[in-house]
Amino acid sequence: GGMYATEVICKHVMLGQLVVVCTDQRLLHVRSGSWALLWQLPWDRLKGVELQTDRNRVVLQCFETRSTHEIECGHPAMMRLVYDTTQSMRRLHAEALVTASLSAASFDAAIVSGHLKESEELV
Repeated sequence: GGMYATEVICKHVMLGQLVVVCTDQRLLHVRSGSWALLWQLPWDRLKGVELQTDRNRVVLQCFETRSTHEIECGHPAMMRLVYDTTQSMRRLHAEALVTASLSAASFDAAIVSGHLKESEELV
């Protein structure tokens, strides 16, 4: 159950007492023992991802609010893992949006061209 029960966990990175959890919808930053949510950021609100190598930190920039979320990684290798994981999930999310858009467009084109009646079910 829970607020994110319909989402699929795709990847996660353990950072000691904290965990970065990537679902198909968002990035969650939670405590590892209790799974208490520290913050969450939907993929469509993520504007950019920045490495702060001098602090072993990944900074996520948001669109609307111009706010940022920081992920303290503690080690350069962990910082790189968090960065790469976040970037790969951003790409997967963007690809899923394009695929859904193309599927909807081809379905609409099939209806318009008469190859498919709106009342027909896709099997």
